[in-house]
Amino acid sequence: MGIDISERMVEHARRREDEESLGIDYVVLDAADIAARWPAESFDMVVSCIALQDMPEPERVLAGIRSITRSDGRVVLLVDHPIQTASCREWEKDSLGRKVALRLDRYFDSGYRMATW
Repeated sequence: MGIDISERMVEHARRREDEESLGIDYVVLDAADIAARWPAESFDMVVSCIALQDMPEPERVLAGIRSITRSDGRVVLLVDHPIQTASCREWEKDSLGRKVALRLDRYFDSGYRMATW
């Protein structure tokens, strides 16, 4: 099951599913409403990739995740992105001070990172 609040993104995912089926159903839904959409303990795993940090009601989303995930289930939340955590991150500006390019260093570095919320 895949969900996204964007109809356009879900349409794109469905087209990809039609081209090469992985057996995934896609639903247009606000993640804050997942507890109302599925019964308690419906899933053994919930994964969110680079989304939770941009949601207006993360506490409601997390409560919903807790509700729909089985008690022995797993939750995987990826909340940072290399563009935000690059060791060197500097805007290049034009002569009027307008941002024209973002310079990054070590974008592909991997390993342990800690984010404080």
